[in-house]
Amino acid sequence: MIVLLLAIACATPDPCPNGDMQWSSAGLTVTEEEHGDGWGQDDCLGCHALAATHNDSCTDGVDLSAVREQATSGCTACHGDNGAP
Repeated sequence: MIVLLLAIACATPDPCPNGDMQWSSAGLTVTEEEHGDGWGQDDCLGCHALAATHNDSCTDGVDLSAVREQATSGCTACHGDNGAP
C-alpha cells in the first residue's frame, strides 16, 4: 500500500491534461464535440490566456515559440473557426 501511495505521489504531471488534439478525429481542428462550452466564439484569447497557451508541447518536434508567435494573430490557421460566423 505504501509503495502504491508513493508511486501516485511521485507521478509526473501530464503535460496535456486535456488530451493531445493531433490524435482526435478532427486533428488540430476544434470541433463542437470537443469544445462545447466555447463553441461559436470567435475570440479564443478571451478565455484562453496566450501566456498559458502552448507552453508544453503535446506533440514531439513542435517549435512552441513559433506557434505562440503565430497565435498572436489568431488561432484559426491551426484550429479552425470554432463554429464562429
